Amino acid sequence: MRKLSNDGFNWTVDKQWIKEQIAKISDYPSDADRELVITTILDNHQKAGTMFFSLSGSPPRGYAIYQMNRKKFLFISKDFVKRKIVNNTIIQDITEFDEGN
Repeated sequence: MRKLSNDGFNWTVDKQWIKEQIAKISDYPSDADRELVITTILDNHQKAGTMFFSLSGSPPRGYAIYQMNRKKFLFISKDFVKRKIVNNTIIQDITEFDEGN
């Protein structure tokens, strides 16, 4: 599992790692080069609260949901059969999502 760094409690990851995990859980490791589609869901304070990721394709090749306040990823296969939870994870450069972009 490719993770960038560990501060003793949290793992810092990047978008490429997210793509690789989605592709892996969907049994399409070669699809990690597909575009990562990111949808940000705002909380009541107009800040990013939850992020939804998918690999582009028709249909999309897999999904991930990231709960920012819990630092938790849920990876889901394209057919919703397989899933994987990764805790204590911080996305590198997360500030770009603070305004709901």
